Amino acid sequence: MRKAAPLLLAAELALSEAMRDRLTATATLFKALGGGWQVTG
Repeated sequence: MRKAAPLLLAAELALSEAMRDRLTATATLFKALGGGWQVTG
């Protein structure tokens, strides 16, 4: 089981990076389609 721990960590890291990339792509698409927010102040 000890050998599986580094593989699990690497897989969890890859998953979190993929989720981040998906959210970034979604935000980029939203902004490209004219969405977004106004910065006031």
